[in-house]
Amino acid sequence: MPDNTEIYIKIATAVVSAFLGYHRYMISLLNKKVDKDDCGRQQEILAEKRLNIEIILEERTKTIFKKQEEIQEDLKIIKEHITKNGR
Repeated sequence: MPDNTEIYIKIATAVVSAFLGYHRYMISLLNKKVDKDDCGRQQEILAEKRLNIEIILEERTKTIFKKQEEIQEDLKIIKEHITKNGR
């Protein structure tokens, strides 16, 4: 009888260790999938933020050029006024 008990214990430990190994394997696959999903989502967020930054930069550049043109027009008016009053 003791021999049968040893065999049952060995079989039970083999089954339990196989189950634990399979469980660890499945958890590692799940973690890899989650990491890939997270990485993909992060890439989408970064691309969206880059696009927003590019749009903001473009708008600010346009505004700067508009303001520069307005300043040049104001300078022309000032020069004209100085030349008229200077004579």
